[in-house]
Amino acid sequence: MVLRMQNLEAPQPGAPAGERQTFANTFSRYVTVKEEHAEKCKEELRILWADYAWPNTDANEIAGKFNSAMKLAGQCKQTVNMDNAEALVAACDDIASAFWSTKNVDYSDPNAAARYGA
Repeated sequence: MVLRMQNLEAPQPGAPAGERQTFANTFSRYVTVKEEHAEKCKEELRILWADYAWPNTDANEIAGKFNSAMKLAGQCKQTVNMDNAEALVAACDDIASAFWSTKNVDYSDPNAAARYGA
């Protein structure tokens, strides 16, 4: 959603009211969805942190990963910042990798190439 927000073209000064309203409505919807996605990410992180035992891992290291990811998700709710969004994705990937390593599985995201509009 951050990409969409950054690429949304604002109407020129003096543009018709309908065009300005369409921009405002679209931007508002993008903000709402961005914040919903960040909150959903926080919810899923809380569930994974609370419900999984994390065998054979350093509890402090795992706690740090979750703490960092949760703070990044909060920043993504509060800002329109691609660096924050990319850092959150990287933090979630790091947690996913740690999770799957407890099951002796190498983590890879088959959709990673499509991230960030690639």
